Amino acid sequence: MMRSATVAKLAFFTVAMIAFPLATYFLTIDRYFGGNATYAGISAAVMANVVLIAYVVAAVMEDSQAGPAPVSIKKQQ
Repeated sequence: MMRSATVAKLAFFTVAMIAFPLATYFLTIDRYFGGNATYAGISAAVMANVVLIAYVVAAVMEDSQAGPAPVSIKKQQ
């Protein structure tokens, strides 16, 4: 069973993975790179990697807050 906070985090990062690179591309193509689509595409790819790294960090932080997994001991017969 997935917790609602985990689903919300996944939904946020899914939207961010689509919106942030697109916004970066269209905001930088004319404003910073003078119509050069190559540099704007590179900046969008960098932004996609930033979102991906942020997701991995958030997942690791969430996993470490949960505490260690319970240890099960099997009895030998």
